[in-house]
Amino acid sequence: MVMSEVGHQGCQASDEIHRIERHLGRPIPVRGRQGIDNLLCAEAQLEHHVQHPIPYLAALRPLGAMTNGAKADFSLSLCCWCNSCAISGKVLMNHTLTGGVMAQQKDSIALPEVAVTGEQTLQQLLRLRRSNRKFEDAPLSLSEIGQLLWAAQGITHQGHRTTPSAGALYPLELYLVAGQVEGIEAGIYRYSPKSHRLNQTADGDRRKRLTRAAMWQSWIKDAAAVVVFAAVYERTTWKYGKRGVRYVHIEVGHAAQNLHLQVEALGLGTTAVGAFDDKKLANLLQLPADTEPLLLMPVGRQ
Repeated sequence: MVMSEVGHQGCQASDEIHRIERHLGRPIPVRGRQGIDNLLCAEAQLEHHVQHPIPYLAALRPLGAMTNGAKADFSLSLCCWCNSCAISGKVLMNHTLTGGVMAQQKDSIALPEVAVTGEQTLQQLLRLRRSNRKFEDAPLSLSEIGQLLWAAQGITHQGHRTTPSAGALYPLELYLVAGQVEGIEAGIYRYSPKSHRLNQTADGDRRKRLTRAAMWQSWIKDAAAVVVFAAVYERTTWKYGKRGVRYVHIEVGHAAQNLHLQVEALGLGTTAVGAFDDKKLANLLQLPADTEPLLLMPVGRQ
């Protein structure tokens, strides 16, 4: 698909988005570097409401990846007037650059299907929940990793997720710093809720570097893996203004508690960590410029 065709699809999309927004009673966020991801993540919910496939989503889907595994960055220009939103038809396609280094998507790994039933009640898990900083030298399974990430940000039905989000705007991004996980190599991975997959962005065991970025809390490097919660604030603040920052922080609390309760259900251990150098951690993860780290949760066997 050439760029002129994308522009044509974008112009056609504006009327359809406006109609869907009126039907849903809320704007559809398409701004920012994650605009395409936001749009595709809402696909199931939107098509459920309009009861037919949405043509422009199919047209834009092939742009979700580039050759040689390079991760493309798409930004949709948003035209706002009279409290409505539309795609202007201009799609800017650039490689994601962080500190002059191109963030590349190396491998995409399908995660095992999640379990939606368990042996323990919610009340039992709440009673068991504790912060744990001592881990065994043992790996986690890929199934456990998938269950944890799903609990924090997984898709449940009609495009909704396991945690509430102001305006259903979903500003959170989850990264996995894997050290000892069966079935995947050590490295950094970004979780894709829609496809329930891990997309590798860097290789090598980064747990020691992460420990240094986290104020030398030495126990962190002993965890088999570390889940990093990050956020694209603009996904929420474009609608709610400064108040949206608070909503993002509320949301990461919801997601972290979900993950912690799932940790307890799996018989693992974790602790929420907020002490770290933002810049060092962002550089380590090669985060896009509009994405900020918020919380760490090292996970391991106990």
